[in-house]
Amino acid sequence: MEPVDPTPPESPASPSATTRFYILDLVRLVAILVMIVGHSLDALVTPEELDIRVYPWNVWNFGRGLTAPLFLIVSGAVQIFANERGASGRLLKVVIGRRVRWFLLLVAVGYAMSFPVELLYRPDIVTGQQWDNFARVHILQLIGVTGLGYLFIMALTRSNGVFALWALGVGIAVSAVTPLVFALDAYQVLPSWAANYLGAPAHLGKGALFPVFPYSAYMFLGAGLGWFLKRTAPEKRGVAFCAVTLFAGLVLAGAGRLGWVLFDSETFWQSHPCVIVLRTGLCLLIMTAVGIVYRVTRKIERLYAMVGKKALHIFVAHILILYGGPGFAGVAWRAPRALTLAQGLGVAFGLVAICLAGALAAASLEARRKKKTRSDR
Repeated sequence: MEPVDPTPPESPASPSATTRFYILDLVRLVAILVMIVGHSLDALVTPEELDIRVYPWNVWNFGRGLTAPLFLIVSGAVQIFANERGASGRLLKVVIGRRVRWFLLLVAVGYAMSFPVELLYRPDIVTGQQWDNFARVHILQLIGVTGLGYLFIMALTRSNGVFALWALGVGIAVSAVTPLVFALDAYQVLPSWAANYLGAPAHLGKGALFPVFPYSAYMFLGAGLGWFLKRTAPEKRGVAFCAVTLFAGLVLAGAGRLGWVLFDSETFWQSHPCVIVLRTGLCLLIMTAVGIVYRVTRKIERLYAMVGKKALHIFVAHILILYGGPGFAGVAWRAPRALTLAQGLGVAFGLVAICLAGALAAASLEARRKKKTRSDR
């Protein structure tokens, strides 16, 4: 699973709502589309037609691996805009309370999507595999737990600049110690549900789908981008965004590629810090391309925002439709890796259409409700 934006809905009166940076919304939209299509093809298309061991599917699979870091970097950046500080520089208590509730909700939803419903009426038939599935750390739990740490550090600082420095430091530290965390193997000393948040190479397929080490690093690194955009005049942000992401992306992608050459090993892609550097650089280059696309599609920028605000709903909806949920099977259970490529693409694009239409309809109804509430006052 790939991530969703952890930013809670904004109040129309909040500063962040009036200074929204729509390019980040478009980045999230692109990531959502790639995520849905990727999940659909991986789950439905026969291995004879989609073999990630050969070209071009090995390149496609590598690209899919950028979706999670892309979402997490954007999520770290938008938090700078979303978290309002008071006159003293401290985060407002109401903001802290709202964010804590939101991050805890993400964790709860993540577990609820894999909850073994048999536990409610026949606990004796719940299998070990079901418990393992329930205890897995998916992207929602990762964002929720990382978001709480992000918020804690932000609450301790009195300026976004100081916070960005701390966040970058944490991101670099997480990257640096990931090989050590994996080598220690948390499953030897912690309960599996807790160890899932840390992960180890031998257990990645069991529970640590998105462990804190290394994935939380991307969200903290995104704070630097958010701080830069926040301090840049709104009318200059688009150009500045493309310039900075292009330059930083080329530098980081080049450094990461060099590390790939120098340190390639069996465990390189699981835990080496150079992987984070490489993926961060490539994500920034993708953002540059999206920023260029945005410049010719500005007339529909509000649609990007409408979809971006419903990212959680889109994520949950496509997972439930494709994989199923507590007590029911999804499309993938009815045709597991049994479709042709053409059939898989048809299902993928159909799922994209359903999710986007649902998100736009929900956003439209919400806007009408708010408008009616204001008119009734």
